Parts: sequence; C-alpha cells; structure tokens
Amino acid sequence: GGTDDMPDITWRMVTTWSPGTAHAITDETFCEYVSKLSNGHFTIDYYGVGELCDQAEVFDYVANGTAECGGDWAGYW
Repeated sequence: GGTDDMPDITWRMVTTWSPGTAHAITDETFCEYVSKLSNGHFTIDYYGVGELCDQAEVFDYVANGTAECGGDWAGYW
C-alpha cells in the first residue's frame, strides 16, 4: 500500500519568477515537497523564467501542455 504502489510521473513546471525571489523559492520548494511526499514517484522538474519560456509565455505553455504546471500571479492573466 501507500506511495510505493504509485507509478513514476514527471511533470514540468515553468515560472514567471526571477531566480532567488521569494516566489521562485516557493515554487522550487513545492516541487521538492511533491517528490518527498510521493516517495520520489511524482517529480516536478522546475524551470526558472527563461529556461523553457519567457514570463509572458507561462500561461500558454501550461494551456497547450508543453508544461504541466506553472508558477505565476493570477493577476497577470
């Protein structure tokens, strides 16, 4: 039982936040917690702003499935 029966899943997370900012650190920490809580079966690869897309592209990358999740501020959209 438990998390050892989970399949291995990897998602990509893009962000609007600059490296080292409180919001970026929160997004990175979220990704770490997901992995820890799933016993490493569910990982989220974190990509800082500009690594996969620019800030203005985060919503589109998630909407079209290029990335499975994004860190942003709802007021941007």
